[in-house]
Amino acid sequence: MYISWSGQNCFKIQSEKNTLIIDPFDPKETGLKLNAPKADIVALTDPSSDAKEVKPITEEIFRIDSPGEYEVGGIFVYAIPLKDNASLIYHIESEQISIGHLGSLNRALSEKELEDLNGIDVLLLPVGGNSVIDAKKATDLISQIEPRIVIPMHYALPGLKEKLDSVDNFCKEIGSCEKEKLDKLKITKKDLPQEETKYFILNP
Repeated sequence: MYISWSGQNCFKIQSEKNTLIIDPFDPKETGLKLNAPKADIVALTDPSSDAKEVKPITEEIFRIDSPGEYEVGGIFVYAIPLKDNASLIYHIESEQISIGHLGSLNRALSEKELEDLNGIDVLLLPVGGNSVIDAKKATDLISQIEPRIVIPMHYALPGLKEKLDSVDNFCKEIGSCEKEKLDKLKITKKDLPQEETKYFILNP
């Protein structure tokens, strides 16, 4: 499996059989580039998004934008509703790896929401503050979820119109980050760290 990041909440998860894109954005609205991505599946944490930037790999894209359980070509997607608004967070399983995507979360998770994220191996969570959780709240969530790998998202980038904190704030809060930024993370079940949580910063 490969995991890559385009900025904000937008990730591409490539398994052997399918490509899933989460939260594609409109470059005109964000100020960031999004290079005409292609996918088999699109999952949206904001159901009102039109995801028009994504093109199908084959004939049609399978769109997920409402609560429920979905299975598409070996990728299992659990769309979890946030209790206080229309947004979703995701628990995704593919190739024996569980991925949690917390969207534009701006508060602590409830007990039920934490239960739905039980067993997460890779956690994708916002850290930029302002409209989303900040570095301190992100660190608290990591302690609750106990993932093996953490990839921060939704933080300040050159050209971004939204005002957000730097990822450096998050790195200071957790004590360290991997010094080398990656264009994409290749991960298999056997690669998952066993003794400690690892943190990876991806290039958009």
